[in-house]
Amino acid sequence: MLIDTGVGPGPVARWPGVEGNLLPTFREQSGYGPEDIDMVFTTHLHFDHVGWHVTRINGELTAAFPNAKYVVSKTDWETLLDPSLPQQGPHKHDYSPGAAEVFQLARPTADDLMAVTDVQTVIN
Repeated sequence: MLIDTGVGPGPVARWPGVEGNLLPTFREQSGYGPEDIDMVFTTHLHFDHVGWHVTRINGELTAAFPNAKYVVSKTDWETLLDPSLPQQGPHKHDYSPGAAEVFQLARPTADDLMAVTDVQTVIN
């Protein structure tokens, strides 16, 4: 099981220079390959927790951990996919000042993840 995948490969529009190296260094750091992970659990759907959920291999979008079930909080998943999610400011499920922006940064990853695998939600 892997918990969260951190900041993705970048660039992150709002934070230039912010990028993660989880996937390129995963085997070296953990001794396991992405194919060895059977569950990716996401604590919450902020962009800095889901960045390596998906990747591109030879230009093709794929789950970064191809044999894993991806599990997320039902509340976070529904919030992220809520069409009424504001573009900026607070959100009813996350009261931090920039909550909506943080969710908006994660939305493309969620869309990509839905395109390549089934996402399982759990009630929190």
